[in-house]
Formats: sequence, C-alpha cells, structure tokens
Amino acid sequence: MTSRTSLGIVLLGALSPTCAPPAATAVDRARDLMAVWESGDTKPLDTLLADSAVYDDYPNHTAYHGPAEIAAYVTHVHGWARDIRFRITGLQGTDSTAAVEWVMNAVQDRPIGHRVPVATNRPVELHGVTLVKTRNGRIVRAADYIDVLSFVLQLGGRVELPGGTVLGGTE
Repeated sequence: MTSRTSLGIVLLGALSPTCAPPAATAVDRARDLMAVWESGDTKPLDTLLADSAVYDDYPNHTAYHGPAEIAAYVTHVHGWARDIRFRITGLQGTDSTAAVEWVMNAVQDRPIGHRVPVATNRPVELHGVTLVKTRNGRIVRAADYIDVLSFVLQLGGRVELPGGTVLGGTE
C-alpha cells in the first residue's frame, strides 16, 4: 500500500514488526556527540555511550572512563566558556569508526581550573579532530586532538622558545 502526501513524498505504509530501523553509524554518533559538546546537555550521553566507554583527551594526557566522567569532561568546557558553537568542517567514517573535524568558537569568561585562574573574556577559536569508535550503535571510544598552542596564544599567553623567539604576548 502506497500513498502520496502533498509534498510528493511516497509513503510505503507502516514498517512490519520484524523490520527494525537501521542502526546508527559511527558518523551518526559523532554528529550526536558534537551536538552534546555544543549544547552542554550531557543527558544524551546516557544513550550515546557504552557503559565502558573511554574518552581520551590527548592534549591534557587524560582519559575519562564511563558516561559520568565523560559528562564531567563536557561540563568542564561549559564551566569556563560561554557562547559555545561547534561547526563540523569534515566528517567521514564507516559503520563503526568516524573522524570529525571541527571548529569551536567561544568566549573564555571564567577561570579554567588552576591552569588559567582568570577570566580573559577573549574570544577563542579551537580547531580539533575527534575520532569515534562504536559497537552496537554506541560509542565505545572517542579521542580528541586539539590545537592547544593556538588556544594558549588566543588567551594572551606567550611562549618563549630557545634562541629568544617569543610567540604571543604582544599586548
């Protein structure tokens, strides 16, 4: 049985009880994860993540284990920044793996733990890549790779290199 809607969409009738919808791919889950990062709403992590999921934050040499620790990782960013926006600039993958390239824009308006004890109120633009691995439609591993030097310089930091070269800190 088929019917046509006013928008020209062909409806094939109800799915049979034995015809399940297709499982979410890693690309779908990577997109969902980026939405969590942007919104700061960690509730969807309960269904996105496997109970044994591991999320590696490579720039900070930290691994978060399980949904609660991973939620704290996301919440941490929303604790020091406002106006957070994520833009996906590249996304590719298979049913079980995905790589998402992204750009995050925000304003650092609160201290970042003990690392940046002041609010700079500076806009920042972070570039990163998140790798995602899924099993049975849930994320079992994710890993972030982020351009941290650019972030430090945008916050007003400076880096003194051997030989006297100084990056940043010109203000």
